[in-house]
Amino acid sequence: MRTLGCLALSLSLMLASLAHAQDAAPWGAAPGSEPCMAEDRLERALTDDPTLSDRRALYEAMIAEAQRKGLLTPRSTMSGPSYVIPVAVHIIHQNGPENISDAQVQSQLWALNRDFANTPGNPSPAVNTGIQFCLATQLPIGSPVTWSTTPGITRRFSSETVHTYGLPASEVALKALDYLPSNQYLNIWVVQTIQGGGGGVAGYATFPGAVPAALDGIVIRYTCFGSDNTPYGVSWPSLLPGNNFGKIMSHEVGHYLDLFHTFHGGCAVPGDQVADTPAEQAARTGCPTTGLTSCTLVNDPIENFMDYTNDVCRFAFTAGQTTRMQNAIAYYRSTLVSAQNLIDVGCPSGLNALIQASRSQICAPDAVQFTTPAAGAGYTYAWSFPGGTPSSASTQTANVTYPSAGVFPVTLTVT
Repeated sequence: MRTLGCLALSLSLMLASLAHAQDAAPWGAAPGSEPCMAEDRLERALTDDPTLSDRRALYEAMIAEAQRKGLLTPRSTMSGPSYVIPVAVHIIHQNGPENISDAQVQSQLWALNRDFANTPGNPSPAVNTGIQFCLATQLPIGSPVTWSTTPGITRRFSSETVHTYGLPASEVALKALDYLPSNQYLNIWVVQTIQGGGGGVAGYATFPGAVPAALDGIVIRYTCFGSDNTPYGVSWPSLLPGNNFGKIMSHEVGHYLDLFHTFHGGCAVPGDQVADTPAEQAARTGCPTTGLTSCTLVNDPIENFMDYTNDVCRFAFTAGQTTRMQNAIAYYRSTLVSAQNLIDVGCPSGLNALIQASRSQICAPDAVQFTTPAAGAGYTYAWSFPGGTPSSASTQTANVTYPSAGVFPVTLTVT
């Protein structure tokens, strides 16, 4: 779905920096410090690029208007995942315990698919997001990168395994190691330690559209990467006690797909920009059983993957978070999940009716070209363009004129 209209915005995205009064050190961080620096990384990106704030504000305004008109619903998951994200895992090591096994990596991929599919079926508000992950098996033609013993995994001996968050030179040097095009792969760099940020950073992801392509991806400490009790192993001793089920990575991937912390902005509206996650004044840690309300009479969402609670307490992405992640994929990461890219990187492609537009905003009257990367012998296309001319099409690509400003849905069925 693409949102159209003529808008002049001078909005700024409010990224509140909340001081958390935490009753325990979460995820191996120093008491009172942040274990996840994804939102801080976004704030730094906003400082580095003065235009980013307006671009993100425009995107948020379009999404809000489309939601107000009831145009946004999650893609169906009845016949399988709506989106498959190819993953490349880069283990940066100095022959220490950070040089984790291929099986531990595979346990983390298994855990991501468990959490994003909501299996074996956790109670409300948990839902199946329709998003799954595949360890890539093929490299770009001519790439200097080589897989380790298992496709989708690289290994590099480097002092960059001692990473310093907040130091641009350290981030550039680390992410240059075995980097693969970020419009084709979700790059994950596994390191020994992440210094900076107050001490004990567990990891950080980059928000979609916020950083140069060469910096896009996730950095994670090895003690936070992997899951116990999977088909790939019962127990990995290196994992943090209390966070040994791979859910810190699910949290970081949530940021990579444009989710904020549930406590983002505290009790102030709009909070985390998701309507069905109750407002939360500050991060929760451990597995709290008392004092569960902070902003309203509704309990804080301690079960949500985007909080800081222990893994045994966290089990949910909500329907609202699912819609937000799917919108971010369609708007920012469409090439990543396209059928052609999945074929190129060696992941199951399925039939993905992904919509791409030449422009996502226009000043009416004007035209937009819509196309889909879904192509193959015998494919048929059924487009619908309410408010546009023509109002329908049956070709892979269609040019549509919109005579007036507004927010209009676009749908495509590929068979």
